[in-house]
Amino acid sequence: WAACESCPNHTHSTQGSAVVTNCTCDEGYYGQDGQDCLQCPAGKFKDVNGSHACSSCEAGKFSTGLAETQESKCEACTAHADSPEGSGAVEECLCNTGYTGVPGGS
Repeated sequence: WAACESCPNHTHSTQGSAVVTNCTCDEGYYGQDGQDCLQCPAGKFKDVNGSHACSSCEAGKFSTGLAETQESKCEACTAHADSPEGSGAVEECLCNTGYTGVPGGS
């Protein structure tokens, strides 16, 4: 019998898995099956296990957290401000036309 080995970082497998490619990325992490997975960057999230890509926060929202697992972590910009899809900082929320203020301000 071969010894059981740990899956790579931020991955898991089901009981009885026989090959390292059965180790898939956890929620909040992305990468190829059987390899170390990387955390989703700010402005992105992943709410499923597997090799799926991270999803972006929609335009008008941002998220500063890393390895987020829920779309609800994407926060809305303040009133009369907008940000591009996948924004990872409140400073990316810019005032709309006809409004002024400091980027990310309240």
